[in-house]
Amino acid sequence: MTAPIFASATPLFKSAVHIIRVSGGDLKSLFAPLCTMPPPKQLVRRDLKWSSPKGGFHERALVVFSPAPQSYTGEDCVEFHLHGSPLLAQRFSDYLLTLGLRLAYPGEFTQRALLNGKQSLLAVEALQELMEADTDLQLQQAQAHQGGLPAWVITFQAELAGWVAQAEATVDYGEDEHVSLDEHALKAWATKWSERVQLEYQKAQAAQWVKKGIHVVLVGRPNAGKSSLFNYLLKDERAIVSDTPGTTRDYLEGRAELGDLPLVIFDTAGIRYEAEQIEQAGILKIHKLLLEADLILYLIPAQDRSPDPATEALIQAFKAKVMRVSTMVDQGEPYLPTDCHISLHPIATEGLQQALHNRFLGRHRAQDLHTSFWGDRHLQLLLNITEALRMLDSAPSEAPSEIYASALQGAWGHLCRLTGADPAESSLDEMFKRFCLGK
Repeated sequence: MTAPIFASATPLFKSAVHIIRVSGGDLKSLFAPLCTMPPPKQLVRRDLKWSSPKGGFHERALVVFSPAPQSYTGEDCVEFHLHGSPLLAQRFSDYLLTLGLRLAYPGEFTQRALLNGKQSLLAVEALQELMEADTDLQLQQAQAHQGGLPAWVITFQAELAGWVAQAEATVDYGEDEHVSLDEHALKAWATKWSERVQLEYQKAQAAQWVKKGIHVVLVGRPNAGKSSLFNYLLKDERAIVSDTPGTTRDYLEGRAELGDLPLVIFDTAGIRYEAEQIEQAGILKIHKLLLEADLILYLIPAQDRSPDPATEALIQAFKAKVMRVSTMVDQGEPYLPTDCHISLHPIATEGLQQALHNRFLGRHRAQDLHTSFWGDRHLQLLLNITEALRMLDSAPSEAPSEIYASALQGAWGHLCRLTGADPAESSLDEMFKRFCLGK
């Protein structure tokens, strides 16, 4: 039996209600000195009284009891709905410690749900994704991921299981029972599914951008339109826009959406060699941003006849993630070749939106990625499955059955880890740390 744990399920500040969640074994007996547990799944008023070194306390609370195994964690669970006084919540928490409970680690309730078979690994990851959603599209994606395995995985899993069984039977009983493996059919099957899994890998890469958001750094000479674009994307006058060079001294950060893509945007100081000391300090900070950026938008006014040497020197080491954007095309055709055009007066960013979509989502629409895999773990396992299938396809003619059986077992193992059938993942502890305390 695991140790009983508790945590606040609501923020600890003055509010109408504060909820403390408890999970463990035989909570009816544990809380007998405090109150009688109500009937299962019913929210019932209870008068709570307890003593501590700071004196006696009482509270008229609502209590709900969910007995094992019909609870979130699979253990006995109790929720105490207290009045929303932070001090009251603290005194009640102090009392729970005297009963032998301990404060839960971040995500420990959900971890127990996984270990007790109440949640699948993919459901837990989808829940984490839901908690971290910042945009409507991220929220919709997270909700779609809570719907279970994609249809293609169910089909692939069933077919793969059949091939694994057939290969193992051939290895174990082939000579005695005249069992053989249809090598031609197996290779054709492996080719078909390696192409499909590779497609799902590409979709997962695109879905990951929707989930994480794209870190975009705006660079360019002074008055290239960085702050105007920054304000437009944020729909807020966050940055001061002026014809005077050096208006932006430090970088500004904000979140926005452009089309289907969530963005984390950084507006930076304009690059110029004659910048004064404070402005230079802001320019020095840009290098760290460029290192961590997913995309660098190099804004070039349409009227510029040559690239800005200071900006060119700054982005030299980051060419692979630079997109050149002509600004102020409303004032004339650009002289220099760029990847897309935008207008700032009036604002017109359709070209930039399409360029970002092509770069990060490719031919996929964001709405079509709702049921795709999305995490680093998923991407690696999809690659592993593809590699195992390609090993089947590239096996020499009339190869021993053991070679096919080994590759099929490898694909099966990677698929089990992908779907969560094998919860022995070294990344689990790190994932649960990202949950809040009462989850």
